[in-house]
Amino acid sequence: MPVDFTVTLEATDPATARALVDGLANGLEDPPVEEVSVTREDIGGANALVITVNSSDVPFPLELVLAANDQVFSIGTRHYVTFVAGRGLDTDPAFQESRRHSAAERVRRPVRGR
Repeated sequence: MPVDFTVTLEATDPATARALVDGLANGLEDPPVEEVSVTREDIGGANALVITVNSSDVPFPLELVLAANDQVFSIGTRHYVTFVAGRGLDTDPAFQESRRHSAAERVRRPVRGR
């Protein structure tokens, strides 16, 4: 996908976070649409559900990953969910670069020339 994103929450109850992924997987076991596939994977040591949409209307497959481990529950693209579940998002160079432009970082660093 041309865009990467993740919404990540701390798993304050890891068993419940994993159960949520399991429940969603069971509920989506037989998707009613031919273009949608649902698979289970281990991503970075996390219990993961991968929902893939392959449609002739879109030039690439759309993939949404939901994953849970003892630390986090994360929903997003494979790229960022893999970082979050495995090594941690802060190890991704693209994420580090994006942080330089975030509002929180701009408040901490004075803007030069002003």
